[in-house]
Order: sequence, then structure tokens, then C-alpha cells
Amino acid sequence: MVVLLFGRPVVGHLYNINILELFNWETLILNTFNFLFFMPIGFFFKNKNWKLILITAFALVFAIEIIQFITERGVLDIVDIVLNTAGIMVGYILNTHIIRK
Repeated sequence: MVVLLFGRPVVGHLYNINILELFNWETLILNTFNFLFFMPIGFFFKNKNWKLILITAFALVFAIEIIQFITERGVLDIVDIVLNTAGIMVGYILNTHIIRK
């Protein structure tokens, strides 16, 4: 995961705050993989308080995006933040409500 997130060549201080790219057909595969890539992280959360997990997931993803921006190894992207956080939450829901029952 670290290699995929930070192993890219330097791209500069790039950012994207266009949330409408979430619904862009041209980036559908990339968006799908962003979502699926973070789902396994949700399996590590055991807490039943979903609000705390949502805040933790958001903080984790936001920290990754900020580190990518500072180190110039990726793009600070609002779509990545939304999709990665959603992926973690779906992994958590699958783990606590479907797999464990």
C-alpha cells in the first residue's frame, strides 16, 4: 500500500477539488479501485461506534492525501478522500454486520 501511495515519481504540488469527477465515466475504473483498495482497512475496526470509525477513517485518508501533497508524490484529491473513506466504511459494515453474524 505504501508503495502504491508514495512510490510514484515527483509530480509537484497538485490538487483537485472538483467533486464532480466522482461521477466522471473516464475515471470510473480508477475510482472503483480507489474504493476497493481501502475496503480491507475497514476490517481492522472492531469498535461498534460507527461515528468514531467514520471520523477515524476520514482522518486517516486525509492524512494520506496531505502527505502525498507535501511530498509531491500524488495529487490531493477530494474524490480520493470521499471514495477511500467510503471504502473503509463499507469494509467495516461488511465485517461487523455481514461476516461476523
